[in-house]
Amino acid sequence: MNGSDWIRTLKVCKNGPSRSVMKISRRIGERGTVLLLSLFVLSSVMLAATAVSAIIIRDLRASRLVDSGHLAFYAAESGLEQALYLLRRTDTLLNAIKSGDGSLNNNSAWRRQVLAGEPEFYIPLLKPNDFTEIDLFDPENLAAKQNIESISFEWQDNCNGCTTLETSYAQWLAVGSGLTWPPVDYKDTFWKFQRQRSLGVPWCLNDLTADFNYRFRVKNLATPVTAAEPIKNLRVRVWGNNDCTAAKDVPSRVFINVTGNFAGAEQKLTAAMQRAEPLSALWNYVLWSEGDIVK
Repeated sequence: MNGSDWIRTLKVCKNGPSRSVMKISRRIGERGTVLLLSLFVLSSVMLAATAVSAIIIRDLRASRLVDSGHLAFYAAESGLEQALYLLRRTDTLLNAIKSGDGSLNNNSAWRRQVLAGEPEFYIPLLKPNDFTEIDLFDPENLAAKQNIESISFEWQDNCNGCTTLETSYAQWLAVGSGLTWPPVDYKDTFWKFQRQRSLGVPWCLNDLTADFNYRFRVKNLATPVTAAEPIKNLRVRVWGNNDCTAAKDVPSRVFINVTGNFAGAEQKLTAAMQRAEPLSALWNYVLWSEGDIVK
């Protein structure tokens, strides 16, 4: 290389890279930016698709669970209806249906538990002159003593305590080995009491005896004096002493729990009721007499 070539080389180094070299560098930079932007866009699309897929899968599972829940509910309802039928229509003993399970043709199943006795219960509504029954005995053993000495009633109304609750009951001696009915003497067999609501204070009816069993009939007594107002939320409790302080279970009440399941879904139904079906209101208009009716 001669002197003129060295001078030309020094000029190139001094003046920086040529335009062609700068264009190549700019193109390489642009391509790198596009690649990063493409990766960012693809990542965003993938994240959005994953989120949407998760939502869709969750909704599908929820829909399937709802459908399974319907079948589980119907299975529980079947187990409950069977218990009601056995208790009320065939008089099956309570011990025979206290616990158990069953299955249906659609692969659903139910589990059932039946408990006897309930510490208290509510009668939601008693319209004027309507009545209901409360059994203070074991329907499967009328001679078994329940050792109940008092019963309390507490209720609400819309007329500041103007409603009157009428209670009447029949009683019989629970001798423990048998039951004689009718008794030799009807005296002191049937009783009737009336009580107007005392605001905030339960009515403690303490004329009961531990050696007797009872069937109560409670009525919303509507007269021109007491007004025709409904009784609401009538709370009934029974007690083992005569001052309504030693709580006991109402022996005739039955508590039924049934759980239905299908494909991982479960539904639970509960029913609380009296063991024996109450008498129809038609009995309000039946004339009773201890002797022959002579016309």
